[in-house]
Amino acid sequence: MASASMTFEQFKAMVAQELRVEAADITPETSFTNDLLVDSIRMLEMVLRLEQLVNEMPIEALWNMRTVGDAYRFYSEQAKDGA
Repeated sequence: MASASMTFEQFKAMVAQELRVEAADITPETSFTNDLLVDSIRMLEMVLRLEQLVNEMPIEALWNMRTVGDAYRFYSEQAKDGA
């Protein structure tokens, strides 16, 4: 179950902090691997952070998270379901 949901801007700030990148470089279309050059270790850290927010992270969700927008959609759906 998720806590109160974040706006995309708040989510973007959290991603930027977690991945140590500039928030200004992040849009919903930003690719974790192609644009932010996130390696597997940093992606795992990001997934673990998301898991803390939503309390459950099915492995299938990870395979579908190619962009920041994908991650935010997953987070938003989980936050909505947990409301």
